Amino acid sequence: MPFANSPSFDVQSHGYKPVGGNYPETSIGWYRKKFTVARSDSGQRFQIQFDGVFRDASFWVNGFYLGNNKSGYVGASYDISHYLNYGKENTLVVRVDATQYEGWFYEGAGIYRHVWLNQYNTVHLDENPVFVYSDVQKNIATVYVETTLQNESYNVANVSVAAIITNRDGLKIGETISKPVSLAINGKNNSKTICKNYQPKALVIGRSLFIPRCSHDTISRKNN
Repeated sequence: MPFANSPSFDVQSHGYKPVGGNYPETSIGWYRKKFTVARSDSGQRFQIQFDGVFRDASFWVNGFYLGNNKSGYVGASYDISHYLNYGKENTLVVRVDATQYEGWFYEGAGIYRHVWLNQYNTVHLDENPVFVYSDVQKNIATVYVETTLQNESYNVANVSVAAIITNRDGLKIGETISKPVSLAINGKNNSKTICKNYQPKALVIGRSLFIPRCSHDTISRKNN
């Protein structure tokens, strides 16, 4: 095995390929990915989502700087809708710098989890949009579902939001009443719906966003 001999115990404990300021050849890396998006999808929103990159990662799309994420354990996502070349080739570039540690254990370096290209409507659920809590009194559980909606279109949007509650087997055991919501241009709204369940057990919450002329909010594209 091509182990690197170092007098530093910290370096030796981080695997057979050392990372740190003394080893830039195994601590700093570049990634480049080319992809296309159909011209017919130019009216949609696109987000690039990184589930895990170790660490101090910087991101570009078509030469536009998106941002930096220092942590190797917290994901990052960016809206890239305005930077894409629709109907043409696009280039995603990532620079990863693992010269600094976050733990005493072996952490590795680079992109180690999935990367997603998410596509959704201009009126959609916000990122991490749902907060669920309950109040249980004897055999009755009142489930509160708060959902954040966002309108990134050029018009006021009138939509409806509802939540469905299922058990762990997928059987529907509750549903909230569909609630109408009006969203201003570039506006956000936190919608609260309520459902009562008379035999509370393990629950799974699903949410639906109903938009005129569009059946539901979707994430339809995923690229690794």
